[in-house]
Amino acid sequence: MALRRVYRGYLAKLGDRYFDAGRPIPGYLAEALDALTGARLAVLAEADPLAGGLRRVTMTDPGKARYVTLHEHTRARTQPWVRWAFSSLDYHSHALRDDGQDPTGVLAARCGHCLPSSVEPNASPTPDRAMCTDCVATVVGPPGFEAI
Repeated sequence: MALRRVYRGYLAKLGDRYFDAGRPIPGYLAEALDALTGARLAVLAEADPLAGGLRRVTMTDPGKARYVTLHEHTRARTQPWVRWAFSSLDYHSHALRDDGQDPTGVLAARCGHCLPSSVEPNASPTPDRAMCTDCVATVVGPPGFEAI
């Protein structure tokens, strides 16, 4: 949530308080913003004396890349027409092909992986498991495509 607010570009810091479009933000978001600046995913600009010492919060290139990746994975998880299955071979959730051309005894993933037909397809990826990045790209388009 904090990364999305930084991406929008309306955040500023005055002293130890953060403001979003001029309104103070909750403390739990302030802690997350401090963590983002500590991880160099966001940076604070120099204080503007004309604005009373406000420091604008901007996103770094690694922060933008992280945001786009998270956004794409979120979009991939919420596509109602995609079936997902977890592979115990590479420990990733894979998006299954929907063309009905699966070889006998296997489920074909969009990335080319073949999963045993004993795997149970689901409407969403397995929670707490990594998603296959190639499958995500086939669901939402190439990296950065319609990222916002």
